[in-house]
Amino acid sequence: MKINHFVPLLFLIIFSKTILYSQNISINEIMSSNDAFLQDMDGEYNDWIELYNNENQPINLYNFSLSDDISQLNKWTFPNVTIPANGFLLIFASGKDIQNITELHTNFKIKQSGEAIFLSYSNQIVSTIPSIQIPTDKSYGAIQNGNDYYMIFQNPTPNTTNENSRSIYTSHTSGFYGNSFLLTLVPSKNNQKIYYTLNGKIPSINDKYYISPLLIENNSARPNSISNIPTTPLEGPSRLEEYIWVEPETVYKANIIRYALFESDSLISPIYSKTFFVDSTIQNRYTFPIISLITDSLNLFDYEEGIYIPGKRFDELGFGYHPYGNYNIQGQLGERPIHITYFEPNGILGFEANAGMRIRGQGSTSYPQKNFTVYFKEDYGTKNIEYPIFKNSIINKRIIFRNSGQDFMNTHFKDALLQSILEPLNMELQDFQPAILFINGEYWGIHNLREKYDRFYFEHKYNIENDNINILDVCGGEEEGDNEDYIEVINYIYENDLNENIHYEFIKNKIDIDNYINFQIAEIFYGNSDWPCNNFKVWKTNDVNSKWRFLIYDLDLSFGTDRSSHYDSLGIKHATLLSEDWPHCECSNILFVKLLENEAFKTLFLSKFEEHLNTTFKTQNILNKINEFKKLYIPEMGEHIQRWKYPDNLSAWHEKITKLETFAINRPCFIKKDLMDFFDLEQFDFQCLDDDTFKKEYPFLIYPNPNQGLFYIRNEGADAYLIGKLRIFNANGQIIFIQNDVIITEDNSININLPNLPNGVYFITYQNVDFITTEKLVIMN
Repeated sequence: MKINHFVPLLFLIIFSKTILYSQNISINEIMSSNDAFLQDMDGEYNDWIELYNNENQPINLYNFSLSDDISQLNKWTFPNVTIPANGFLLIFASGKDIQNITELHTNFKIKQSGEAIFLSYSNQIVSTIPSIQIPTDKSYGAIQNGNDYYMIFQNPTPNTTNENSRSIYTSHTSGFYGNSFLLTLVPSKNNQKIYYTLNGKIPSINDKYYISPLLIENNSARPNSISNIPTTPLEGPSRLEEYIWVEPETVYKANIIRYALFESDSLISPIYSKTFFVDSTIQNRYTFPIISLITDSLNLFDYEEGIYIPGKRFDELGFGYHPYGNYNIQGQLGERPIHITYFEPNGILGFEANAGMRIRGQGSTSYPQKNFTVYFKEDYGTKNIEYPIFKNSIINKRIIFRNSGQDFMNTHFKDALLQSILEPLNMELQDFQPAILFINGEYWGIHNLREKYDRFYFEHKYNIENDNINILDVCGGEEEGDNEDYIEVINYIYENDLNENIHYEFIKNKIDIDNYINFQIAEIFYGNSDWPCNNFKVWKTNDVNSKWRFLIYDLDLSFGTDRSSHYDSLGIKHATLLSEDWPHCECSNILFVKLLENEAFKTLFLSKFEEHLNTTFKTQNILNKINEFKKLYIPEMGEHIQRWKYPDNLSAWHEKITKLETFAINRPCFIKKDLMDFFDLEQFDFQCLDDDTFKKEYPFLIYPNPNQGLFYIRNEGADAYLIGKLRIFNANGQIIFIQNDVIITEDNSININLPNLPNGVYFITYQNVDFITTEKLVIMN
């Protein structure tokens, strides 16, 4: 038998050439949100990937692979298909997994929020394109076919050369940088010019002309700009003093730049917006995600049009209870364009996108730091953001940035805390994520990112078509959809005796009774004084078996905020008053009053209240949750207080948290008495506990206290051996002492000697992975 040595040799030559040529095949362009740009053979709009062959001869792609996962490079493998010499090959990233040479489809899609795409051969990466958020119907590709300089294309070029694009290559992406650097911008053609701004303004030919690389360096020493613009009136009734704007001192800053491409003095490209943090310590500066908003400052601070200030509207209308202002402009009229960039605390870029911004709220809009909502729309280039901002949803259409509402001057986390306590209940809740905000590169403090109750919330979180949703506010006012069914329910309870089971059953078929009882119990226990003729929403779908459910939100004026929400406030009376004196209105309380006429409902209500007092609202559970939030926020509160001056200092912040703890300890006993008195009960199955039952989990003794800077810290907790980080803050929240890996054993002490501390009040925090404890220190020389 004659052995043909030519065949394996030929295979080896072909194999070697494939390896050699593979180095000249690149991912040339991708589109991650194809809404109406390019159809596949099925008439559908899917993501796509374009490859380019930089060789003068065709290359067979058999055994090449594409993937969106670096740990699985062979996720989708090419069939026996050839890419032409100096030519292109388009592959749809649709998830359909089609290996028909006529039209190729991968088994994965590309996340619009951004993910790296890999081309590989024999498990070796041949080409990759970086992760980036790409606007809808725009693409991201090489500035010239086959090179390594990538940019977003306003006019995508599938299966054609990229060299006719109108785009700008940028040497550095938005991000964290430890040292200064030179930023290089390159136009797609030599006859195109780049103009840029450094203050958020949209660039024009009247702005800076780019001629050479720009030095990007730490600029926190730069004087404040927009941070020094008052955001409340500076004179008015005495109540204004509770929240009046105070000029900040030092404000930490980032670099921002906006640039665009011009040809014959005409804008021919999108506006590019970038944020750069330059600081050797930036990756450890914040524990929350960091968000940069860039916008023309006139959008926020112009006398007539700026939505962040009192402005012209205040001069025309003056004071109601709160000052009127441009920040009260509602709806589309009050929307302003922004660019938003989201960073993880370690500097990883989450997403970048253009969007719209509207101030939100009523009384809280007059506070120095404002609530607002960010809207993602196709008009801005991105109809939604696919990124896990919140733990229970990945698609985001509208995001609320809360200043903590009427808790702004207090803990800055109350509503998020109280909603988190309700997680075991059968209720819809708004996820939250605290973040650090920068506006036009200037530190703007902590904002609590929250989900917005609207049709998109139910669509993306519960997979309900957004045209199948009805959302109503107080007294059945329509927010989304139709109120006819709800008005029928309210009319029915007026016309019928709900103590008769036939009528009670009718209501049970219309309203989710378990959900409604949990809603009432939560509002009553929390002592919410801004309810029920406010902060009241119901929702259902149009499906035959759908029932009305109740949405809880905006709990700022509860849980001990003031006298009306004190732990001894009469919650049941508040929930059953049928007067029309705000915050009561008959249309919101009548349902509860009428349902309580039914013995089965009343029994169920009391039974569930007993259950929740023994579980959900168990004092130690709430105290633990408060401690979690204190631990989460304390690293950031110092700089936030320094920026806004509210609350006055860290001492005042701790006092506000102590109010929450006092409410948690005393409310259960009082609510038991309130229920027994109101319903004339002889027995209620809940054993309340007194104050002495609740000791600090990790008590530390500081002695002597006051002292002259020499003192001891003693561990009097249950753990015999603790290791953690010790920090001392002054009253303004600035860290004046820090030491890692501090070991304090049981019944043992460590000594601290800080002889030069000025007289005053300080706070010592000791933190490890399990807990954080804070104690007051008084220096008195």
